[in-house]
Amino acid sequence: VSHRANHGTTKTQEGIHKKLSRDYPNRIKYYPFHCTLKGARAPEETQRTRIFLYTAVAFSLATIFQVDNLNIFENGITSINFSKRADLINARASRTTHPKTLHHMRKFFSHVAKKEFKINHPFLFSTKTDIFKLIHSFNRHDYINSTVTCTKTFQRFDHNSNATHCGGCSQCIDRRFAAFASHLEEFDAIYNFEISKDSFLLDDAKTHLCDYIKLASNFSNESVNSFYHDKIEVLSELVDYIEGMHELEKVETLFQLCKKHFQQIHFAIKRILYK
Repeated sequence: VSHRANHGTTKTQEGIHKKLSRDYPNRIKYYPFHCTLKGARAPEETQRTRIFLYTAVAFSLATIFQVDNLNIFENGITSINFSKRADLINARASRTTHPKTLHHMRKFFSHVAKKEFKINHPFLFSTKTDIFKLIHSFNRHDYINSTVTCTKTFQRFDHNSNATHCGGCSQCIDRRFAAFASHLEEFDAIYNFEISKDSFLLDDAKTHLCDYIKLASNFSNESVNSFYHDKIEVLSELVDYIEGMHELEKVETLFQLCKKHFQQIHFAIKRILYK
């Protein structure tokens, strides 16, 4: 279930649908909906409300088919979205798949449906690297370069005209590090700027890269106690919306997720430097 905003999006979705249908016959149904902006682009680029668009479409279809749940797929580091710097807090910080956001969406849909409706987040405790490795375990490497996760697809890529990804947005940086961390960089997308060899010309790309590495490195020397103390504000808006565990167990699980993320990024950096 998704929306189509332009020809490129349509081509990408139809391509991955074809491969999924090939590998998992009689299990895949594709429901696209045309939805796009008109006129000048808004200066505000976070697209925070897109989760409402996606889940509303999925909820509508689930209701038609008498299904009482839907799945949201995102890695935990992106969903939690720890603040990377002071000016990325509150309104400017995207929380599209944050457990608290999904909790309130679930309550809203349950109210509309007049019965309990669930939103599942199966990869909350997985990193992007974990997802790459999972794809590898099923030998579906052709899925990787068939998908697009860049937030700048509306831009022209002048540095590399064959690129499908800018290489400098936060999603591209996270994806490329995950590819190197999982030894799957050769199966990854084509980037306008390649972090393993190109110099970024745009200041915001440099900022995204530095912020990403700095955030990961902050987890390197943390203990579970310091993690709890340093991230108490973030955790206070998080643990109440994770089901199935005691509060301390939730904190420990989140801590281990962050530590694993740092270790994977550190490994990716070493591979990039000595490639």
